[in-house]
Amino acid sequence: MHVSAPREWWQLAPRLEFLSEFTPARRAELRTAVDDTVAFFARRIGLRVPGLTVQVDAETAERPCGSYGDKVIYLQERCFAAHAHEYVRTIQEYYATIEESGRWGDVRSRYGDARSGPAWLSEAVANYWSHVHAAETSDQTYDDRLAEDAARARVASSLRELERDMLAGGNQSANDSLSALAADWLVDRAGEDSLIAFYRERPAHPDWRAAFRAVFGMTVDDFYDAFGAHRAEIAPPPARIWGTAVDTDGEPVRGLWVAALRLRGGERYFGDNTDSDGAFSFRPESGAYRIHVHSEQVSGCTVFSSVEVGDPASPVISVADNDSIGMRVVVRREVLPEAQWFPCSWGGLDAPIRDTGE
Repeated sequence: MHVSAPREWWQLAPRLEFLSEFTPARRAELRTAVDDTVAFFARRIGLRVPGLTVQVDAETAERPCGSYGDKVIYLQERCFAAHAHEYVRTIQEYYATIEESGRWGDVRSRYGDARSGPAWLSEAVANYWSHVHAAETSDQTYDDRLAEDAARARVASSLRELERDMLAGGNQSANDSLSALAADWLVDRAGEDSLIAFYRERPAHPDWRAAFRAVFGMTVDDFYDAFGAHRAEIAPPPARIWGTAVDTDGEPVRGLWVAALRLRGGERYFGDNTDSDGAFSFRPESGAYRIHVHSEQVSGCTVFSSVEVGDPASPVISVADNDSIGMRVVVRREVLPEAQWFPCSWGGLDAPIRDTGE
C-alpha cells in the first residue's frame, strides 16, 4: 500500500478486560463506549493508540477510581466516564517518545529529567480533550465545564508550583481545574492542535521549555505571567484572612479556632486553628462577617475576647474577592459562673483590622 503523506496506522481497538461480574448487556455498553471514544480521537487527532488494555472493575477501596500506566487504563465502573481523560494520557505518552528504541516516553517531569513536560500541562491536555469529548457525547457544554473549572480554580496553586506535582497546595481538584483553564488559554492563542503537537515535537528539543516555546510561540515565563493576569480576571482568588492570636502578655496562643461567621446569605463559618506560633489563615467567600475566637480547651469557663483598641461593639468586616486582611487577636481568660458557660469560649475581634496588601 502506498500513501502520499505520513499517516498513523489505525490498529485494533483496545483490549477490554472485565475484572468483576458484569451482565452481557453492560459489557456491550462499555465496549461501545470505549470504541466510540477511540473513534472520536481518531477523527480529531488522527491516532488510534496501539497495544492498549482497558480494565473495568466494580468499586473497590484498594485501588484508585481511575488510573493509567504501562499501557493499561484502569477504571472502576462508577467513574467510567473518565475513560476519555485517561485515553488522552495514552496519546500523550505515545507521542512523547524520547528513546531511539521507540519506547514510549514519560509525559511528566520526574527525577530531574528536563526533557519531560510539566505535570500541569499533561493534566491540561487531558482535561481539555475530555471536556471537548463530553460536549459531543453529553448534555453539558464545553463552556459549562469551563465555568465549573473557573469556580474551583480560585483556590488552586500557581502553575509554577504544579510543574512537578499536581497535589501542590493540597487541593488537587482545584489544581486540575486550573490546568483546564490554562489549556483553554493556550488553545485560544495557538489552536487546539498545539496541545498534542507539544508531545509530538518535544523529542526534537533539548528540554520541554524549548519545545514549549517552539509550539506555543512564547517562553514558559512569559506564559506564566500572561496566564496569571487572565486567571485574576476569570478566577480571582477568594479573600484571605490571616494573623496571630496572643494573650495579654503577647505570648502566642495555640489551639484557638479563629473564625468568620457570615452574616448574610446563609449562616456559615470559615476559620482556622492557630498553630504553635499563634498563626492562622483561611479563605472566606465574599460577604460581611463577624469575627469570633473559640476554644474547646477550657477549664471551668474561660473567656476569649477583645481586649485591645478598636471598636468592640462592631467586630464586623466586609470581605471582597482577592482581599488580604491581616489582624491580631488578643485573648483574655476570665472565669465565669456556670450559667454563662455558653459564651465562655467565644470572643470577638480585638484589634483594628488592617489590609496589609499582601
